[in-house]
Amino acid sequence: MAEEAYSVAIATLRERGEPGWLSATFTPKGLGHWTYETFATGKPETELIRAKTRENPFLDSAFVSSLESQYSDRTALQELEGEFVDQEGAEWPAEHFGPHIWWEGDWPQLANRIIAVDPSKGRDSRQGDYSAIIRMGRANDGTLYIDSDMVRCNTETLVDLILERHREFNSEIVAIEANQFQELIAVQLMEKARGRGLPVPCRTIINNVNKQVRIRRLGPYLAQKSIRFRAGNPANKIVVEQLRDFPSATHDDGPDAMEMALRVMIDLYNSRSAPPTVKRIRA
Repeated sequence: MAEEAYSVAIATLRERGEPGWLSATFTPKGLGHWTYETFATGKPETELIRAKTRENPFLDSAFVSSLESQYSDRTALQELEGEFVDQEGAEWPAEHFGPHIWWEGDWPQLANRIIAVDPSKGRDSRQGDYSAIIRMGRANDGTLYIDSDMVRCNTETLVDLILERHREFNSEIVAIEANQFQELIAVQLMEKARGRGLPVPCRTIINNVNKQVRIRRLGPYLAQKSIRFRAGNPANKIVVEQLRDFPSATHDDGPDAMEMALRVMIDLYNSRSAPPTVKRIRA
């Protein structure tokens, strides 16, 4: 069942004025899957029952033992024990994505504000890729606060959304990935901004380093627990799931835009922190 179907189904759980119930049978698909957040985190009026394969009276014990001998420990926990485990091959451990990663309420006081956009409109974009808009703010203690939009839309709608987010966030730089003709999005953005009288400090980014290498730069910040996502935003859940399952996730648009935002923010911070240089002026 897709998460969207589940969300619709629970709204119909009623009979003769009484609340109804729903049962779901599934194999756990990792800590980043929506079923973990929905059923395995102790939410009220929710119960999770693990049906272990070995406890099935209709299966021969030799069959189960044969499966155990062929599965890796991680796969056996998931497929035979009904446990939610880190996705095999995941870059970062589950503890990087605990409750600490969420923040609620308004933006805190920020020293820097950056917007980074991965349009996912290039030639190598895959079916179903998101266009990612990451708003990243750095507090004075170095904590990075993030809110995001993960959308599938045409270029016109994307540009309008970028402008709206810049107007709300008052970002110091709007960075847009410009590989493979995506710089045309920046051109369209600036044209619309001028038409609306909205100054936009736009910067185009050409990424030449391998995407996985770039995304791994987020690792130290995750390990130090210095990244926070706004709670309650479904788009942020998508980004965290992509991070949790990296590099095996189907999509990585959110982490890619996060890394761009971080890179631009570091560059901005370093340029402001650099000591003034003496320049010789010739008459």
